[in-house]
Amino acid sequence: MLLNKIKKKKAIIGVIGLGYVGLPLAVEIAKNGYNVIGLDIQVGKIGLINKGISYIDGVANKDLKFLVEKSLLKATNDTRVSRSIDCVIICVPTPIDEYKIPNMNYMKNSIGEIKKYFHKDMLIVLESTTYPEITEELLLPLLDSTGLKCGKDYYLAYSAERIDLGNKEYYKKTTKVVGGVTHECIEVVSTFYKNAIGCDVYRVSTPKVAEICKILENTYRNINIALANEMAIIYDKFNIDIWEVIDAAKTKPYGFQSFYPGPGVGGHCIPVDPLYLMWKVREYRKIF
Repeated sequence: MLLNKIKKKKAIIGVIGLGYVGLPLAVEIAKNGYNVIGLDIQVGKIGLINKGISYIDGVANKDLKFLVEKSLLKATNDTRVSRSIDCVIICVPTPIDEYKIPNMNYMKNSIGEIKKYFHKDMLIVLESTTYPEITEELLLPLLDSTGLKCGKDYYLAYSAERIDLGNKEYYKKTTKVVGGVTHECIEVVSTFYKNAIGCDVYRVSTPKVAEICKILENTYRNINIALANEMAIIYDKFNIDIWEVIDAAKTKPYGFQSFYPGPGVGGHCIPVDPLYLMWKVREYRKIF
């Protein structure tokens, strides 16, 4: 049974997409004693990982090399290894195109490869940030088309990454929000993250709640960083130091959180995530 394999650290974990989300996650899970297989289409990345060479800030060469030498972590582009994988974590890019429409090609290709070697008692978790309802609208029908039943034969859930760049202990100190398609899915994914990472887990009722939670978090940051940037321009006209103003404002113990001006809003996700929501809302434009 998958739950027992997870608890006993006998489950083999697959991480699809070895970028700034996938590689640190694969390393963290391997550090906790699980056998991890990283999958990526970029041969260059695979070669570096298998030599113990990191290309991601926050992943030390010594840690990567140790895990590779101990056979706890390896990378490949051969998706046939999925036959032996118990838990698949999808961390592929979800960019937007020139028309601000989400590009789901990486996601669809990943699920297409998983389907080829899909088997019973498998957990599929999407960590890539994207539009709400994608887990149940895109992933669920594709996986159900194999004839396996979600919640009985396999488990499907969503839990967005919450990377805190520069914080070496953010995995264990950052709560994972998880949403499963069924009660059984929530049980399995919660057990997985508690054991594979050792973090607190917060359960929500559905995958779409977990999906839109991530968008809310980053939209909140987007708006407030933009506000800080606007205020910086205005305060400069008044010959007022905005940094001093923010330091003064954050002495208030309620109702204020400090955000600082910078070059745009920055980051991989923050400028993009609100656009996922805007695109999805168009489906409900008659309501609004």
